[in-house]
Amino acid sequence: MMILRLLIHWEQRSRSTKLDTGWTIMVAGRPRTFHGALIAFVGDTPASCWVGGFKESSSFAFRGCRSCLATREQMTDMNKESPGSLRNKLSHDRSCALIDAAATPQLAKHYSKVYGINSTSTLASIHHFDVTQCLPHDVMHILFEGILPLEFTLFLQYCVKEKNWFTVAHLNSRISGFQYGYMNGKDKPSPINSDIFAQKKNVKQQACQMWLLARSLPFLVGEYIKEDDPHFQSYSYLLRITSLATAYEVDVSDTCVLEDLIHEHHRLLKMCYPEQSITPKMHFLVHLPSQIRR
Repeated sequence: MMILRLLIHWEQRSRSTKLDTGWTIMVAGRPRTFHGALIAFVGDTPASCWVGGFKESSSFAFRGCRSCLATREQMTDMNKESPGSLRNKLSHDRSCALIDAAATPQLAKHYSKVYGINSTSTLASIHHFDVTQCLPHDVMHILFEGILPLEFTLFLQYCVKEKNWFTVAHLNSRISGFQYGYMNGKDKPSPINSDIFAQKKNVKQQACQMWLLARSLPFLVGEYIKEDDPHFQSYSYLLRITSLATAYEVDVSDTCVLEDLIHEHHRLLKMCYPEQSITPKMHFLVHLPSQIRR
C-alpha cells in the first residue's frame, strides 16, 4: 500500500537524519541548533488504528481501544478513564513480542484478538514516538460522525414518538426558516427524512451540518421541551462536551470539567435509553480529557 511505503520511507529518513542531535545552521552569522520530533499522528479511528498496528475496528478485538486495555464489557460500563487500565509502551511492546513469537499462526491470531493488536507499528521505531500515547482520538469522527447523530436521533424519537411535543415536519420547517448567520450559512442542515424512525437509521448530515443542527435544536424547538427532562439534560451535556472538545483554547481546569460532563452524560444516557448500549466511540470519549492534557 502507498501509505505503508510512505511511512517506511519516512521512518528510514528519520533514522538517517539528526532528530536527536539536531541540525546546526548559521542564523545572522551565529550557529543555531534546531531539533525536530514526530509528536502525533492524526487521523480518524480506522486510520490511526491501522498506522498504530491496532485492530481497525473494535469488533475484531477483545480489547478494542487503542488507549486502554478495557474489554468489550468494561468499555460499556466505563464512564471515566481508569489510569490502571491504560496502555503503555512497555506492556504494548511485550504484547507485540508475544504475537511475533507465537508458535503457530493460530496462536498469533488468538493473541492478536486478545490484545487488539495486528502488528508492531512502523512508527514504533521512531525515537520518542509512543503509539499508545501519540495517536489522539479524532473529535470529528467520535462526535460529529458518531455520538452526535446517534443521540440526536434518540432524543428526536423521544420528543416525536413518546412525548408528541412536535413532528419531524414541523422541525424541518424550523430548520428551513431559521437564520443561522453569515458564518454558518454554508453549513445549513439538510431536512430530516420523514420516515427516519421506520428506517431505524441515525440522522444523516455532513459533520459541520451535524454540529450546527445539534446546537441549534434548542433554538428551533426549545419552547416544546421541558428543561428538567433527563433526556434533554443528557443531550445538553453532550452539547457542552462537544463545545469543550472543539474549543480553540482550554486549560487544565476545563479538562476536569470535561471529565465530569462525560461521566454524567454516560450515566444519564444509560438511564434514559436503556436499550442503547455504550458504543466504542462513547468509550473513546472518556480518554479525551487526558489526551488534551498531554
